[in-house]
Amino acid sequence: MNNQLPMPNSPSLPIAATGITQVDEAISSLNNLDNLDVTDHADIYSDIHQKLSSALTEITN
Repeated sequence: MNNQLPMPNSPSLPIAATGITQVDEAISSLNNLDNLDVTDHADIYSDIHQKLSSALTEITN
């Protein structure tokens, strides 16, 4: 018996494009999270955070 509940907001649906190239490139890796072991998620999130921070820095400078 599987007692696991479905996860809300699961990344199993494609992430919509924003139209901002740097942001779209950064968040595109979210589309692959379902295929990765959960132990790899932190590295993916850190990479996305770094890329989004860089994109924001470029906008504000």
